[in-house]
Amino acid sequence: MKLSKLYSDNEKFKPIKFNSGLNIIFWNINQNKKWHENGLWKSTLIELIDFMLIKKKSASNFCKKLADVIDWNFFLEIELPDHKYLTIKRNVCDTKVCIATHTTWNKNLIKKNNREYSNIWEDSAIDIINKYLSFDVLPTYTYRKFINYVLRTQNDYNNIFKMNQSSKDRDWKPYLFWLLWFNENILIRKYSLDDLISNISNHIEYIKTSLSNWDEWEKRWLKLSLEEKKKELEKELDSTPFSTYTIDETDIEQLVNDIEKNINIINNIQYQLTRELHLINESLDSKENTYNKEKVKEFLFELNNFFKQNQTIVNWIDQVFLFQRKLTKERNKYLRKRRKEILTKLDELKIAHQKLDAEKEKNLKKIKEQNMFYTYSRKAHTIIDISEKINSLDKELIEYKKIQDRTEEITKLKEEQNKINDSLIREAQTNPDYFKKIKKNIEYIYTETYDKKQTTNLSISINKLHNPEFKSGTYDDENFNETQQGNWHSANKILCTWLVLGILAAYHNKKFFKFAYHDWILESWWNTPKTNFFKIAKEFCNNYWIQYIISVIKTDLPNQDIITNEDIAISLDKNNKLLWLDF
Repeated sequence: MKLSKLYSDNEKFKPIKFNSGLNIIFWNINQNKKWHENGLWKSTLIELIDFMLIKKKSASNFCKKLADVIDWNFFLEIELPDHKYLTIKRNVCDTKVCIATHTTWNKNLIKKNNREYSNIWEDSAIDIINKYLSFDVLPTYTYRKFINYVLRTQNDYNNIFKMNQSSKDRDWKPYLFWLLWFNENILIRKYSLDDLISNISNHIEYIKTSLSNWDEWEKRWLKLSLEEKKKELEKELDSTPFSTYTIDETDIEQLVNDIEKNINIINNIQYQLTRELHLINESLDSKENTYNKEKVKEFLFELNNFFKQNQTIVNWIDQVFLFQRKLTKERNKYLRKRRKEILTKLDELKIAHQKLDAEKEKNLKKIKEQNMFYTYSRKAHTIIDISEKINSLDKELIEYKKIQDRTEEITKLKEEQNKINDSLIREAQTNPDYFKKIKKNIEYIYTETYDKKQTTNLSISINKLHNPEFKSGTYDDENFNETQQGNWHSANKILCTWLVLGILAAYHNKKFFKFAYHDWILESWWNTPKTNFFKIAKEFCNNYWIQYIISVIKTDLPNQDIITNEDIAISLDKNNKLLWLDF
């Protein structure tokens, strides 16, 4: 896989045709002038290429810079392993991707509408490109896994091996382990076992939080004791002599209920009679209606004269008063008789009520004195409480069994883990062929860069946690004593660069990446390593069919003759910008 051409449907973007070997992105500016202009977009090209190779829009710095500024379509043509070509179309404002394949180089597809894959999602685009690339190096991974190694920005030289400083070991070490031609399955299984053991241990701790402070054996003995106690109580209940009593619980309860019912009936009758007695007494206690007979007669006489009637109505009132007195006398006689009857009835009801109360008290006292049902109920409730406690202990003992089972799982997993750790140590000592090639390439590049005064040694060791550690120390070439040069930022840049070139050179006869783009690699180097660097870069590009792209500022070149016009893929300055945008 190589880059062929990068262009846009907007003329403000300067198209780039990439050479098959060394490519210089030449920035014709003097760094010491500290001149910065947005139009140059010094760090944008590599981000654009990363975006075109389907970096997610949400994670792309290029999109974050330009999504609100431009709405351009970009096209990246790449060369496939079978020497055919694939063009990727993307827009910084859209997550959709278009892909087209063709057999000719430098084909302009700006006006082409019928592409094989139009408006597909990013993940689908990665799968399609991966299928066309058909790498036979690390085939189970997508091409995006190695992108961060071949595309290094000026912020990616802090760590030679680990690209994303926030990523976990399991996210990158198995990949790099396999890339150096070691068996990654051992390492993947190792991390899988670590996760399994950790998860099971966490589960055990979670189970323990739900258990009481007693240990398992205390709970087992407590359960046995409670079961014995339960059996004793059940035996006592089974032997309770209900037959010795003339009245069982149901009969007594029914009798008490019948008595209560009769008492309620008597209470209702007493209430009604008492109310009636009260009304009789009020009637008898009230004074007999007395009227001023003379005044009534006088009123009627005046009324009679007014209407000029005779004295008949006046005489008639005497008869009315006489009748009223007789009626009142008879009524009072009846009320006195009824009052006597009520008083007699109330006395009888009182006696009956007292008898029922006594009978009720007698039966309740009998139940209480015998205490049969109270004792039975108390024991029955005790059995229920004991059963609930036994059930609770059973649940906890089940949890203890889970802990035991899970602990046995950990034991077995640790046995396998120990075997895997031993296998990992043996694997790290195998020194496979491709690892030797990569190691030899890196040592050669580093030694030649420093005029054979310095060398490096790529190595893999297994740490105390049985994780692989990748190291590339620096040594003096004469006595092979370790130096501190590898800690310098410029030396670290060289190691980052040569690691990638060493890997690409080792796999030059396989379907894999054939290009790398390292941004601002020459900053802070000495002139001699810079001169040697260009010589070795061209050598590797020619010998191993590698396309190597670097960004260079004019003042970083040791001399102007070190590169040719053929090496320059694009030359940029304040009058010749990559993106003609000003803010």
